[in-house]
Amino acid sequence: MLSVLVLAAWSIYDMHNDYYGENLDECPRPRRTRPPCIGADTECGTCGASGSSNCTVGLIFFATNKYIDFAADLIRSADEHFMDAGVGVVYYVMTNQPFPVMSSGAGREIRRVRVPHRLWPDSSMLRPSEISKNRERLSADFLFVVDADMRFVGRVGREILGRRVGVLHPGFADKTRPQYTYDTNIYSNACVPPTEGARYYAGGFWGGAREEVIGIADTLAKNIDDDRCRGATALWHDESMINRAFIDCPPTVVLTQEYCMDERFIDKRLYPRLLALQKDHKKVRS
Repeated sequence: MLSVLVLAAWSIYDMHNDYYGENLDECPRPRRTRPPCIGADTECGTCGASGSSNCTVGLIFFATNKYIDFAADLIRSADEHFMDAGVGVVYYVMTNQPFPVMSSGAGREIRRVRVPHRLWPDSSMLRPSEISKNRERLSADFLFVVDADMRFVGRVGREILGRRVGVLHPGFADKTRPQYTYDTNIYSNACVPPTEGARYYAGGFWGGAREEVIGIADTLAKNIDDDRCRGATALWHDESMINRAFIDCPPTVVLTQEYCMDERFIDKRLYPRLLALQKDHKKVRS
């Protein structure tokens, strides 16, 4: 019986090494970093209420290689629907491609931040690292990370401003905890055990006060780097990491799935505000 158990243990160890690589001795276990949770909401929601531009909101999106084709449409839709009068808006275009740096309207400007293109899934996984590296250039009072292949179709205003902001994932907003697709891999820093987690958040739109977003990006970057050291990859990449971070440090503002909906599956009972566009994944990720 003992020999059978030993054989089984070695079999599990061999499978583990095959999957996670040969550097496990250097990084033997996950070393998860927790977000700083800087504080609760204060007067975030009053930004621009007086009609003067007393704060700025930055929209960060990654548009390297073929994703640059989505940038102009995203900005045009945001000009129409994103933020109210009296709130300055900065579009941070994270790209390796040429893109005009200019004002897109009153109180709005476009800033190009140069980042390298990476193949999938690194193009998604390493976004937090690029946000962390470029923190000095991301100077708006509030920062929101949005996928480039999205379009604003309804009003998105001051109601989203808070210290930490998460959006309910449209695929799980009406589901229960057992149906959430958290990463359950114990060798990843994104791991969520069955005893944790009350909401499942979308990775396509999240944000908050600048210092909170930079702090979360730092945390995600460290946890992703630690995973990569051991050859582990979070199940849904940065979305899995964001969900882990929001369990450790919950959002102070939780937005409904109206703020991140798939254009193919629009819930007619709701008021869509931000849509994820249909695309050829193989084509745009090259």
